[in-house]
Amino acid sequence: MEAKGMVAVWEKASIPALAQASRILREFSGLDVEVRETSVASVAWDTVAGRVNTHVAEPLYAVHIGAQGLFDAQLLLLFSEVNSQRLAAAMLGDAVALPLSDLALSALAEVGNVVGTAFLNVFADLFGAVWEPTPPHVYFSPTGQWLRNVRPGTTVLVTEALFRITDEAVFGEIMVIPLLKEGAGGGSA
Repeated sequence: MEAKGMVAVWEKASIPALAQASRILREFSGLDVEVRETSVASVAWDTVAGRVNTHVAEPLYAVHIGAQGLFDAQLLLLFSEVNSQRLAAAMLGDAVALPLSDLALSALAEVGNVVGTAFLNVFADLFGAVWEPTPPHVYFSPTGQWLRNVRPGTTVLVTEALFRITDEAVFGEIMVIPLLKEGAGGGSA
């Protein structure tokens, strides 16, 4: 699928996926949760990788979910260290320290799982295909483990999102990185 087609689908998927994620997070946590987009864009992978790799001074937590279906993809939720701490604390209902404890990492992974699966469900409806997610994994930058499989020139689909949980507002980014196989569409996504 060409980049313009993917961006059109991404723009169409973002709002309903975040609405679905909000509903599921509310049901799961019992908290007042709303996740909404603040912007949607397509960005060249090289730009994303360069920006992420510069976060050594300002570390990131990345929730990674792999997806297999019509095409393979990686879904990432990226949060600054402070936003990760605030998100985990809001989900757990208690202050958390940095670096994040296993319990806080688990809360972050569950948010990533719900949001990532919501996007996959909306994609499945739009494409009439099924995507199977992998379990979420949380990485702390440097995040080279999930950067290896992406081909140069790939178009990354990015939604900047605002997570409101009770009285806490947390900003993060949701990325879908298509991993098109050779011969499946010819080039980058």
